[in-house]
Amino acid sequence: MTIEAKFDNLHGEVQQELTKASRSVAIAVAWITFKLYSDVLKKLIDNGVVINILCTNSSPIKKQIAVIDDLKKYGVKIRLCEMPGQTNHMHHKFAIIDGTTILNGSFNWSENAKRSFENLTIIRNEPEIVSLFIQEFEKIENLDKKAIKSLQSIRKCKEKCCDGEIANILVFQSSPMQMTYEIWGDIVECCSVCGEESYRTINSGVQDTQLYSFFCKPELDLDEDESLLFDRRVDSYLTGYSQHGVVIHAIGFVCRELWGRNQEDIFTNIIWKNKFVADSVRDRYETDFGVSYG
Repeated sequence: MTIEAKFDNLHGEVQQELTKASRSVAIAVAWITFKLYSDVLKKLIDNGVVINILCTNSSPIKKQIAVIDDLKKYGVKIRLCEMPGQTNHMHHKFAIIDGTTILNGSFNWSENAKRSFENLTIIRNEPEIVSLFIQEFEKIENLDKKAIKSLQSIRKCKEKCCDGEIANILVFQSSPMQMTYEIWGDIVECCSVCGEESYRTINSGVQDTQLYSFFCKPELDLDEDESLLFDRRVDSYLTGYSQHGVVIHAIGFVCRELWGRNQEDIFTNIIWKNKFVADSVRDRYETDFGVSYG
């Protein structure tokens, strides 16, 4: 792995790295002055490179619609990402080149950014880091404005003098049922302040065998590349995940730990959280939320 930090001539640095692409370029940059990169992007398309761009759906971008349409006709895939609120943005500034190189930092690929104090970090040959950026890119790519609004929605607790937020947590039993190997769970509402003492079950008997299989990864004997690909599949599956029309903010499993001859701790371990409401969900709850299927 190599890491380089850049602070000068960042437009030139980005151009230089783009020209090295031989297979694919995925760009998630909030603000881009497309005319600055049009020539290099078209040359990459001529060389058979697949280009996918995500940027914010803002006024400075919309003013460039003629250049954007021209690039689209040439073969560049460009999506303007809409957010539910006017003050929210797809605010990233990163690119993935050939699945091996990451460009990331404060630098927007814009005319204005060329005149600002900005930074750019170039990371090469670090599969785990690359995989995280690919996960994030695919997550944004698969979400539309309506889905993002749904993921961001969370209710306030109605308890007196409580300013907590209510999250929907899908809690699965600790292990599959014998003979059938089915896995069951309940969807519970839980306040970020009141915690497990005031949860409410809103759906019971939820079954998702595929989801359960995702979290048995250690048993799958995957090599490093397969493991990274598997993690991306899980992340894609869970983003926007819902059951019975209820948006799921977090997923957990009931756990049991023996600590004495006849003593055990029973708790729920949260293994995934929706990124928009993660602050409202604890990592562990000292209860099984009444989830018990024999």
